[in-house]
Amino acid sequence: MIGRLIRRGSGDGGAIAPFAALMLVPLIGTAALATDVGLWYAQQRHLQVATDVSALSAALKISDATTIAGNLLEANGFETSSLTSALPGVYCPEGAKPADRFKLGLTACEAGDPAPDEYSAVQVTAHTTVPGVLSRSLLQTGDGQMGQGGSPNKEGIYPISTRSTAARIDEAGLQAGTGLLTLDTTQSPLLNAVLGGVLGTKISLTAVHYNGLVNTDIDALTFLDALATHVGASVGTYDSLLDSNVKVGQILQAAIDVLHKQGNIAGLDLDALNALLALQSQIAGNPDLALGKLLDLGLWKTQEVGSSTKPSALQAGLNLYQLVTLSAQVANGQNFISIPSLTVGLPGVASVQVAATVIEKPQTPPFAFGPRGISVHTAQVRTQIKLQLLDLFGLLGQGIQLPVYIEAAPGNATLTSITCDPDVQVKVDADIDAAAAYIGTLPMNLMTNFSHKIDYQTDIQPASLVDVSVLGLLGLVRINGRAELKGLFANKAEMTFDRADIDGRIPQSLYGSPKIENLLGSLGIDPVTGKPNLDLKACILGLGQLCLLPVDLKVVSTTVTALNQLLAPVIKGLLDPLVDNLLAALGVRIGVMDVTVTGVRCGVPVLIR
Repeated sequence: MIGRLIRRGSGDGGAIAPFAALMLVPLIGTAALATDVGLWYAQQRHLQVATDVSALSAALKISDATTIAGNLLEANGFETSSLTSALPGVYCPEGAKPADRFKLGLTACEAGDPAPDEYSAVQVTAHTTVPGVLSRSLLQTGDGQMGQGGSPNKEGIYPISTRSTAARIDEAGLQAGTGLLTLDTTQSPLLNAVLGGVLGTKISLTAVHYNGLVNTDIDALTFLDALATHVGASVGTYDSLLDSNVKVGQILQAAIDVLHKQGNIAGLDLDALNALLALQSQIAGNPDLALGKLLDLGLWKTQEVGSSTKPSALQAGLNLYQLVTLSAQVANGQNFISIPSLTVGLPGVASVQVAATVIEKPQTPPFAFGPRGISVHTAQVRTQIKLQLLDLFGLLGQGIQLPVYIEAAPGNATLTSITCDPDVQVKVDADIDAAAAYIGTLPMNLMTNFSHKIDYQTDIQPASLVDVSVLGLLGLVRINGRAELKGLFANKAEMTFDRADIDGRIPQSLYGSPKIENLLGSLGIDPVTGKPNLDLKACILGLGQLCLLPVDLKVVSTTVTALNQLLAPVIKGLLDPLVDNLLAALGVRIGVMDVTVTGVRCGVPVLIR
């Protein structure tokens, strides 16, 4: 009995041993495969890093890309023969997919676009092999050839191939049409009225506040990173942030955060901080705006939010005054401003009435950052100003009205080249359309008729300047007048900015005519002929704009002399600074476009795929 049990146990053990041996085969094979796959992935990562480094280095000098890429592969432990190719091409930042952002050779990014004249990117492909010693016999295909997906060939060798594409994009920050050169921060009542009119609320900032804003810059990417935290867009690319609608209050808070981050807030920075805090408390309704209409980031829009801390980050500034005023304009959906009456504290001027509207919105944002080809655009603005003047000489018996119509023309600026070696130099093509300025009245319905081009002869009506009583004449004599500022033409020019201009944020100006000091003063006296520009007429009986009973100016010569004495200093000495400040608050100048390069980044390549 016992013997039978022993023989039965011995039989079971003999059955288990072959089974266990059979199971060891797949276990050993699995372990071998895992080992070889691990080696393959480790070597693949090593080669990918080496390929990335090779592409980044080759992008610095694309003309010698093959040699540079081969040397970098060798320096990272591979043979120079591991380089499959180093192909020059063009970077296309607008590509929806990474694969669409590189065009081989000098190929236009979009069909119909002109072909570029220089390479801006390089695509490096490399290869190597990993021996699959342990899994060779298990994974060899029936015909002894290499399988798909990195299977070994008959010698048990795993192939590896990697690719990396890098672009060397020299970038700059560009800005146009801000009027900072002529802004008088002491005229805070006027600036408050315009800014409040744009925002649809009452603004009360001091001259110290405005001075702080005008003289303080913040870093653009640091500002966007701060803004992202307030709009819930901290994860993703800047492109998704630019697609967001943001509140003006959020823009102000992000700027405040950046000032705090800079630390050691004192002087102008403290004044700017106080101005932003004051604005936050005064904005009613907290209007929103599409951020992409304010800022164009160029290729930086494809970078991850938070890239401001990278060594390769573009360091370009945003002026706080411009950021505040242009944000307000973008947020203003109606684009019409009306200031019924404002005391400006100018000698001889009792009050000012203002009506302004944007005829043509900027086609591109006023701030842009990117490679050559980026553009900025200024708006076309119609402004009607009515000055109520004081009778300083006591000869006219009442106040005098001086209505002025101004059309600030649009302008464009395009970044055409960035030179980094041996010295930094940025070139910009700028152009400005013809502006217009008149003394006279314009029917209010034409202020918002954007399809109608204003004509001096038919649209600008002689303005009623003063009504006076004249001995021997029955009734009041009304003296009407109008004038046209001539010599404002379209113009274009190439601007060159050096390192000092860029670091100092020094703007350059393009004039729509030969530069004329006291431009609007020409409404009174023609600067070329020296003759009076103001066409005066006297009338004792009129019907609307029609004079039924004209009066010779000689009859009212004393009144005309007194009127000219009163108008001359206002037109010559006060009109320019008043209008300059008004338009500067709207981000434009009459007959002039200011262009500023706010920063430049040279020679730092980036991986685009």
